[in-house]
Amino acid sequence: MGDSVRNILISLLTIVGISLGLNGCSSASDGALTEELSAGVSHTCFVDGMGLVDCWGSNDYGQIDVPDNLGKVTQISAGGDHTCALNDEGLLDCWGYNDYGQTDVPDNLGKITQISAGVNHTCVLNDRGLVDCWGRNDDGETDVPIGLATTN
Repeated sequence: MGDSVRNILISLLTIVGISLGLNGCSSASDGALTEELSAGVSHTCFVDGMGLVDCWGSNDYGQIDVPDNLGKVTQISAGGDHTCALNDEGLLDCWGYNDYGQTDVPDNLGKITQISAGVNHTCVLNDRGLVDCWGRNDDGETDVPIGLATTN
């Protein structure tokens, strides 16, 4: 990344209360290190070292309205206009825009170990190395290849 782009990014993050350091990001309000950072189409979210989530940016669909009952969050993924958070028990919660079912977390996914929110779909990887995706599927984005899918 060029110096001018890096300086602009640091300035923008400082304006919203985040300062970059050599060891990651820290919240200006409490000094807790940021563990996870994810930028969506028009919003951004982070998880601090205590597992708390904060989001900023567009809120047209409630994508930055962080639910109170998430528990200790270990991963965050900001999608198009939705957000998903994974807690330390492997439970997933998603909120925001849901016209394509991208925030409707399916049952029986197993213990989730990784999450990724796309523009209008969401995917997870579980502890058995299997993948599941749901939401908009105009271009095959939720068609997980046989052998990787949680349901074949």
